[in-house]
Order: sequence, then C-alpha cells, then structure tokens
Amino acid sequence: MSSSVRPELLTCVGSSASLQTRPSPLIYRGLTVQTNRATSVRERAVRMVQEHRGEYPSLWACIESIAPKIGCVPQTLNDWVKQQEIDTGTRDGLSTDERERIKSLEREVKELRRANDILKTASAFFAQAELDRRLKS
Repeated sequence: MSSSVRPELLTCVGSSASLQTRPSPLIYRGLTVQTNRATSVRERAVRMVQEHRGEYPSLWACIESIAPKIGCVPQTLNDWVKQQEIDTGTRDGLSTDERERIKSLEREVKELRRANDILKTASAFFAQAELDRRLKS
C-alpha cells in the first residue's frame, strides 16, 4: 500500500476506490481493528455533518462538501447520516440494533430449517430401512 494513503480513509463503505485499495480486514491488523476504525470514521463524519449543517443551504450541500474530505462518496455519507437520525429517534425506520436483531433471527431460522431438513431426510432414511427390514423377515 502506498505510504500517502491513510488506511482510516480507505474504510469508507461505498467508495469505489476503497474496494480496490482497502486491504483485507484479516490481513490488516485483524478484523476488530478494521471494524473499530470504520466505525470511528463513520461517527466522525456524521458528527461533522451535524456540526456544519447550518453553514450550508441544504443537508445535501453539507454532505457533498464533507464527503470528499473523509474519502467517500456523498451518498454513503448521506446513508450514514440517515441511519444516525434513525438510531437517535429523529427519523422513522429500523435502528441499527433492530436490524442486527432481525439479521440474527433470520440466520437462526435458516439454520433451524437446514437442521429440520436434515432430520426429515434422516427420518425418511431410517423409516425406509425399517420397512425393508420388516419385508425381509
């Protein structure tokens, strides 16, 4: 990686440049560090938008001004701001915690369905084996 590129600016989700230059989280100082850095960049960017919102004629103008400074596209920063507003209750929608809970429940349902299918297949196999055994007797 080039020494002029700051890794904390490459964690901006949605930036086309980040997809090409960001190292794998497992290679670059571990997954936890990468996640924490992405979170801190996101929080700082949203805070900058909130602090400077009054200096611009619209929210979008503020976002367009700040996004290049942190190294991401304006739409990504706009999504972060909207999600922050949802999380704080100033906008309707699913909060981050609710989204995580739904994803967790969906994963659990998928896993339980897979286990149920395995059990059905095993049950059918053993039922067939029992029928075959009875016919031979």
